Amino acid sequence: ESIIIMSLNELFYKVFSNKPTSNPINMFSWQHLLIVLFAIGIPVLLAILLRKKSIKTQDLLLKIAAYLIIGLYIFDFFVQPFWAGSMIVNKLPFHICTFTGLLIVFTTFNKKFEKLKIVVTVWAVLAPSAYILFPFATFESTAIYSYSIVQSYLYHMIEIFWGVYMLTTGRVTLKWKTIWQPIVGLFPMALWATIGQELYFPDSIGENFMALRTDVSGIVPHGVYILALFTAACLAIALIYLIYFICIKIKSKKLNANKDCKHT
Repeated sequence: ESIIIMSLNELFYKVFSNKPTSNPINMFSWQHLLIVLFAIGIPVLLAILLRKKSIKTQDLLLKIAAYLIIGLYIFDFFVQPFWAGSMIVNKLPFHICTFTGLLIVFTTFNKKFEKLKIVVTVWAVLAPSAYILFPFATFESTAIYSYSIVQSYLYHMIEIFWGVYMLTTGRVTLKWKTIWQPIVGLFPMALWATIGQELYFPDSIGENFMALRTDVSGIVPHGVYILALFTAACLAIALIYLIYFICIKIKSKKLNANKDCKHT
């Protein structure tokens, strides 16, 4: 029995451990550009292609996405010892991406969370997209095919699919008068992240829930960092609304063009 356990441990370490790389990928490399196109493009494309499915199929796809999100998240805690040596406290749901994942599950399966669907949908598009666009040290020493990177990117891609699919199927309609909701929602989210920071890393600058403590890129001066972060988040939310309205406008023009063709 002990031999079997040892063999399983060796297998898990082999499968889930991080693979070192001699070819690091930085944020401005062409490799990262391809990763961004793939990781954001695939879920967006799927959400567009599957938008005309029946209501029953749409419900099923959204539920599958929610199950995958919570499944990937919980499963990761069981295998973290095999790639990180121990449980990673920084993976607790105090980042906007992990917290949004939990909100996605509640919004999908509990009608009481219907009031939050605009906030959750916008965050589901914004937060994982930001992570994929700005991974910082993600690829510096770890090969891209390592479990930790594959798991993380798959988790964020499914979140993007869920958010975009809520929009393409019309389950969530964005209006400029509702833009305050995802913006105001940032404040309780920031409070939640601050609580996590004080509970687990009160004296650490390196551990950085929701990137509130310090600018990990080193670009923004510390004195104006929080204001810059909030401003950037507001602009990113506004950009999502703008892209949404542009897509609606293009769709409307195509529909009108098709009607004109039928009449002529």
